Formats: sequence, structure tokens, C-alpha cells
Amino acid sequence: MTTKRKVVALTKAQIAKLTNEQKAVIIAKDALAQLKAERIIPKTGNYFVRTKADGTWLDSGPAEDASAKQVQNYVLRLKDCYACAKGTAALCYIRKFDGISGHGFSYAINGHLDELRVVLPRLDLMEACFEDWIHKGAYEFPASVQRMTPFKKLEWMWKNIIKNKGKLVLPGDTVPGVY
Repeated sequence: MTTKRKVVALTKAQIAKLTNEQKAVIIAKDALAQLKAERIIPKTGNYFVRTKADGTWLDSGPAEDASAKQVQNYVLRLKDCYACAKGTAALCYIRKFDGISGHGFSYAINGHLDELRVVLPRLDLMEACFEDWIHKGAYEFPASVQRMTPFKKLEWMWKNIIKNKGKLVLPGDTVPGVY
């Protein structure tokens, strides 16, 4: 018999006491849980997509004028969706911290959360790794990472963040100016 685990929301006071590294670990743990439960399915080329089994478009999320609470409720009820590294980070950030700061859902889900970039300063690097891009011409990911499936890449990145206490540490770590 399977029991449903209740999502425990943090209060604003609890969130205010967390460091950015602690928030990153919370996001990483939630991302791993969502991946394991197949509520988030890693897919390159898409920030956030929901489709029916036949591939037809299902929805693109709440209306742009939805309140932060409406957006968080939508994200908490998601049963499955396709997302890239940024989309996964944004979904988990919204799930855990209700962090859309008055932006519309599509703006938030496309990885444009200023707060998320503070918590995960290597968000663009994570996306580059996930999508197999060379990051700003400065960092080419090792072949061992490039050969991973999208699922394994996301799993590796989130575990890396947990292991390194909120920081993404890459092989060789030669990316200038971003830590």
C-alpha cells in the first residue's frame, strides 16, 4: 500500500532564515524526488511542456495574471510534464518557495526568476550542460557528462549540488567568475 506524502510548505519566516546554499539543496532534493516519481520528465529543447499521450498540447500553465498562490497550487498538482534543467529548477523553486515575484507563470518557468539565479548562480551553466552547449565559449563539458541521458544529467547535477552543500562543482571547474 502506498501512502501519499504531504508537501510541507515552509513559512516565510523559515525561508528568510535559509542561506542560498540551503535553498539550493532543498530545490535539488525536490528535483530528485520529482524525477524519481516521473512528475518531471527531462527533455531538451523545452523549458516546460505538458502533452497528452498522443503528443497533442495539453496546457502551458496558469494564466499570466494568476496570483503566486494559484501558480504554486498548479505546480503542486502537476502529475507529469517535460522540462529542461532551468524548467526543473523553476518548478521546484515555485513548489518549495512560491517564488514568482509577481511575474507571470511562463516568464517564471522559462528560468527568468531573479531569486532563482541568486540561489543557483550556475543555472545557465546547468542548462548548457543539460542541452550539450559550450557555455559562453569558456567551458566544454567532459565527454563523460555529454554522453549521459537527459535524466542522468539532471540526476547528476542535482546530486552534485546536494553533495557540495548547495554549489554545482564541475569536473575541472574552470568556469571563470561563476561559483
